[in-house]
Amino acid sequence: MKSFVLFSLFACALTSMGNGVDSSKRSGFRHGPGHRPLFFDKVALAAREQYVDNMFDVEKPRYQIIEDELEWGKTNGIEEDVRDFQKARADFYNDHGDKVTKAIKKLPETYVKMRSYFKDLSLSHTERERAIHRLFKSMTPELRALMQATRAFNIDKLANGDLFPSHKRRQAMRETLLKDDQSL
Repeated sequence: MKSFVLFSLFACALTSMGNGVDSSKRSGFRHGPGHRPLFFDKVALAAREQYVDNMFDVEKPRYQIIEDELEWGKTNGIEEDVRDFQKARADFYNDHGDKVTKAIKKLPETYVKMRSYFKDLSLSHTERERAIHRLFKSMTPELRALMQATRAFNIDKLANGDLFPSHKRRQAMRETLLKDDQSL
């Protein structure tokens, strides 16, 4: 009994450690740099309110918000921290854009692979669902989000084969259209 209690305490301590990640640097959200910048701890409450009012001003263009953010950093003596935060934010969105672009390029072949699971009549319902689940687990988070966003909209086209038709099918459609034009 004593060893069980010790083991339970040890397991609880390990799970509450946060996997070695400093929770003050981690955002409350899964994606991107923290929405609450670390330099907030260095300024007064009134300065924080100014910053938030500037960042969420919907009437200003984005370049003006960024310039005002730098100006705010100068007036509060934390310009370097603000620049670092802006750089981290820009790096994140550039990297995210690259990942989304790669995911968009993989979307057609992923749909074809998923369609093959629907067309394979040798699979039971459970086997098909497991295969689709394995496919989703092997995807990047960006590709998974794109598939989930477009799957419901295109599920009927996916089942009929109308989504991402093959090159030969497109060529046949083109030739049919050209023949119709020549007959006129």
